[in-house]
Amino acid sequence: MTDTAERDLDETFVDLLLEEHFEQSARAAPSTNAEEVHIAPAAPTSTKAARVPVAAAVLLGVVVVVATVVGFDPAGERRAAQDPDQKSMRAAAYFPLRVGDRWRYRETISDVERELTVATLAARDADGRRVVQLATLGGDEPTFAFWSADERGVCRHTGTRLASDPLPATRGIRFERELPGPIGAHHRWSFVRVLGEQTTPGVRVEAGARRTDAQVDYDAELVSVDEQVDIDGRQWRCVHVRARSEDGARTEDLFYARGVGLVREVIVEQGEPARVRELLRFEQALPTPDRASVLDARPMTESLVDASTAWLDMSANADAAWNVRSEFAVVTAGDSRSVFRLFGEKVVTFDPEDIEDFAALAADEGFAARVGGLSTQRMTMALGWLRWRLHEMVTGERYTSRNSGIMLRGGVATATMEGTMTGSDGARPVVVTAELTGGVPTRVDIR
Repeated sequence: MTDTAERDLDETFVDLLLEEHFEQSARAAPSTNAEEVHIAPAAPTSTKAARVPVAAAVLLGVVVVVATVVGFDPAGERRAAQDPDQKSMRAAAYFPLRVGDRWRYRETISDVERELTVATLAARDADGRRVVQLATLGGDEPTFAFWSADERGVCRHTGTRLASDPLPATRGIRFERELPGPIGAHHRWSFVRVLGEQTTPGVRVEAGARRTDAQVDYDAELVSVDEQVDIDGRQWRCVHVRARSEDGARTEDLFYARGVGLVREVIVEQGEPARVRELLRFEQALPTPDRASVLDARPMTESLVDASTAWLDMSANADAAWNVRSEFAVVTAGDSRSVFRLFGEKVVTFDPEDIEDFAALAADEGFAARVGGLSTQRMTMALGWLRWRLHEMVTGERYTSRNSGIMLRGGVATATMEGTMTGSDGARPVVVTAELTGGVPTRVDIR
């Protein structure tokens, strides 16, 4: 990047920060034409052309409200328009990490096209950071990446050495800042990426197995903070980042739109055809409802009005934390305990001994779309974990695991957990078994 280009980039950054300042000042004032706003992909605008009115506003003390239009999911249009990040230069504004967001991409390699979906499926606290799981679905097998954001930018976290493993590395967690913030404050930066391997269907995965991984050093530069990207007649105003591997074998051009995320990605590897991903549709998730309010809103019998509630805690190192999105509450009224499953604003009773309730959970959460690679095994282990944890909460007994394993054979994943269940009558050996066939639970029990 030339010195002239860097000065232009700095000027554009200052303009956008001024725009953000006045937008924040005006946010408290009600809009007089809120019902007339139409939300669509952003039409092309010139940041340089905006310099005169912004400067005039500084001199005259006039509050300027600039309408930013992003997203094209009708159900999320109003939410996108009201999102305070629509004028923010925070890196997180260009890389949304809301659980439930979904992006539909067209991927093109040479003349071959396919559609892929990227979805934020889970978020947990790990080593003091809120880590979000992004799943890419529709390829040969599901793959997962893990991200977090803070005031200094957006970070990629290492997984467990396999791209198809839905669990991140939760102890001694390592992360690299791939998109530093605020946008425009950094012209060049470096990061390291650990590339995970793919799994081989039918191979038994032993507990504690370790695989090698490749570490690649990247040098990145901010090419533009306001570049137009055209996709199928839609126009986006984007931040353009170019990252090159230190050995020169790989170049990535990444285009991020504020409030939406990645809209175009062009990856060129030495000796390989370019891989291009372009955004076809963005579906913004509804705000996550407060679980206690959702539970309290359910129809209640008189006996449950004064009941106490205990929530199932899913720590970040549990399989269920990254594979099960439902929340579970155990409600105690006198000597009776009932389990409720919450999924969004949906509340249903849940019987840990009823396989149909596990099947309903899998259907609600789209297990079938995540079958493949290590995801199948992890979901199966999550069901077994869920079974014994809910048993503990309902009965007051305590489970101690001695040995566990999982086998994938003939499309059926079977997880077995041998251990001891201890209660008021002493301890007894038990085996927790969970089976998953094509994304449908066929067995989840304790014997």
